[in-house]
Amino acid sequence: MGGFLLTSFKCFAIIWLCSTAREQPMQLKRIGLWSLTFLVASVGTIEMANRKEARQATALMESRLAQQQFDHRQVTCLAENAYYESRSDSRRGMVAVSQVVMNRAEIIKATPCKVVFERNSRGCQFSWTCDSQRSSWDRRSYRTALAVAHDVYYGKTKDIVNGATHYHTKAIKPYWSRSKKFVRLHNIDSHIYYKSLENKWKSS
Repeated sequence: MGGFLLTSFKCFAIIWLCSTAREQPMQLKRIGLWSLTFLVASVGTIEMANRKEARQATALMESRLAQQQFDHRQVTCLAENAYYESRSDSRRGMVAVSQVVMNRAEIIKATPCKVVFERNSRGCQFSWTCDSQRSSWDRRSYRTALAVAHDVYYGKTKDIVNGATHYHTKAIKPYWSRSKKFVRLHNIDSHIYYKSLENKWKSS
């Protein structure tokens, strides 16, 4: 609408100058022409500035939308991992599992989704990601997992595992848990948590 009005104004100014040119002395004609030229140039500058501002606003909106979509995907990965790894645990247990993912992501400079779905020669980092026949879905537990994932991803919770990068259930004792490269930290609900003594660990 603003561009239409500016264009209409410029056309009107030109028509007005042409219609009155015969009635004006030469000096007045020149003054009028200079004034009109300056006016048209000023209006054009304003119009260009408005277009630039509109392009910047559109780019900003697109950037924010892309970031929102990215964040939503990361939260979903965290939520699914918390659900399948610790849905029988308390909310604190889900926070602990999710924090391990974030700790790993920070160390290796990766996204939470990349950490969750990471694989190595031994298989998947988190066993549920390799399970084609996953257990039945419990909406209530998933809602809790989603709320936990949101809080952990956006830094609304404390690192209750103190930098832990690994965990396992109390029902098993994996080979890496006996390694001197890991220090045992906490028992939270059904999991035992460890911290790697290396800045970048080998996938276990």
